[in-house]
Amino acid sequence: MAKTMRFKSRGDNIKVLRKELHLSQEEMAHLLGVTVTTLSRWANDRVAEPDPAHQERIATLMDLVAEAKKAIRPEGVAWWFRTPHPYLSDLSPLDLLPSLSGMAKVRSMLGSMVWGLPA
Repeated sequence: MAKTMRFKSRGDNIKVLRKELHLSQEEMAHLLGVTVTTLSRWANDRVAEPDPAHQERIATLMDLVAEAKKAIRPEGVAWWFRTPHPYLSDLSPLDLLPSLSGMAKVRSMLGSMVWGLPA
């Protein structure tokens, strides 16, 4: 797994992800599988660290965004994550990210794109 820059707090990581992917709080909460209240508390560093599973999910999402920036112009990353693609059964990458198998498909597609393979 590629290592990406981590910010000082989980709140910074969540804010960066929301900004990079142009997500609302509701969309980000759904992506992480938490309530909007929990997401808000994490983003504002008002509660203890998320459990290890959620920390890993946030780190994986950060890695996927970094990998997408290698394959796509940075200004097109949010658009790419929201656009349905035939390789992904006409779902958008964002639709697949809530599941581990979906994340693996998105990672595979990005890997193909980075290497210039048809995707």
